[in-house]
Amino acid sequence: MRTTRFLATLFGVIVVSTATPQLVAAGTPAPKPVASGRTVALAEKPENVTAVPSATAIRSTAARHLTDAPAAGTRAASALRMSVAQADPTLQFLTRPYTTWHDITSVFDHCNPDYTTDGRVCEFDGETGVRSNGVDPSFSLGYAQTPGGRDYISYDGHNGWDYSMYYENVLATAPGTVTLAGADSINPCFGQTILIDHGNGFTTRYAHLSATYVKVGDPVARGQVIAASGNTGCSSGPHLHFGVYITSSWTAVDPWGWSGAGADPWPSDPQNLWLTGYAQFPLASAPSNVLAGAGNASATVSWTAPSFNGGTSIASYSVTSTPGGIVTTVPGTSTTATVIGLANGTAYTFSVTAINSVGASVSAASNPVTPSATALPVASLSPKGVYFDTQALGSTTTVGVQVVDLSGIALSINGITTTGDYSQTNTCGAS
Repeated sequence: MRTTRFLATLFGVIVVSTATPQLVAAGTPAPKPVASGRTVALAEKPENVTAVPSATAIRSTAARHLTDAPAAGTRAASALRMSVAQADPTLQFLTRPYTTWHDITSVFDHCNPDYTTDGRVCEFDGETGVRSNGVDPSFSLGYAQTPGGRDYISYDGHNGWDYSMYYENVLATAPGTVTLAGADSINPCFGQTILIDHGNGFTTRYAHLSATYVKVGDPVARGQVIAASGNTGCSSGPHLHFGVYITSSWTAVDPWGWSGAGADPWPSDPQNLWLTGYAQFPLASAPSNVLAGAGNASATVSWTAPSFNGGTSIASYSVTSTPGGIVTTVPGTSTTATVIGLANGTAYTFSVTAINSVGASVSAASNPVTPSATALPVASLSPKGVYFDTQALGSTTTVGVQVVDLSGIALSINGITTTGDYSQTNTCGAS
């Protein structure tokens, strides 16, 4: 539950924010049901840490805090990766409960994940902080890994992962059914909480929320916005506490499993539970620069690949026409598609989604185009050029490839308007 007041990070860069949170509402805040069928298990004692690290203290020690950003040459590059050669892929089902990269302020303590303290913090990769090595001056339950060092790990007794999230959307990490949405009467220090039973023997917890957008009994999809992070319960600042439990025994486990030397100090851990073995984002980001050009009862659509693939390669792209709903699918290595079966004289737009092993991204829309019998069919498009296929004109003349450079003046071709220097090359021949 250790966090930093008003601290949010993006790509490992710390930002202190005082702005009013802007949230994307995903439904009506849920009632606060009373949970039943659960007891306060050893691994789920209430969080109650009162230390509030100052923004100044965090800034001065930022390099010592974990981040999930894939920065080469930093501890993050190794601390949040593990060997998955021995993992059973059928048990791997989780994706990240948020978008963009975030600071990790507390890890799952394998030595003692029951909110009692034993003077050690043991991370999943075997890194261990010991109280006798020194205590983090900004947080009394964070300990140094080396004597007198500043390489602290937090926090002693923690049974989940804390992410520095300043009133941001929280995503469901896998499909399931909501079993708690609201105040946790059994463990009130978790504050506003959502529990999701995934039907595979595991339940996930999302705690200290400022708003909940689902209710008990609701089915949820992977990546669905279910809540907003917050500062409720025994929390020292806005953040998300994410936890995973074995449903039958209500035992907390680490989704990263154990990759340290020797046996796992917390033998209840089954293994790494992240889908594909890494804590990937649930979906790829949307494609960009979607351009369409009209042909005869057809259109050519091109795009730029997503800036982030979701942690796994793009398997395919789906291009859908509006109107008509004609779907064209191309391999993930392609960035262009030809859509056929369109009606000449009808204006169309096209949406493109990227599909990885998890599912489809948010779609990106093209410019409108109107196919016609006289349109030059476009072979490919880019912001710099439009390349037209060969088309017969009359019965004896064939126009070959026509290249149009759009780099300086205003020009409109088949509904595409740009500013650029205009030049064209025509190759003609007789038949």
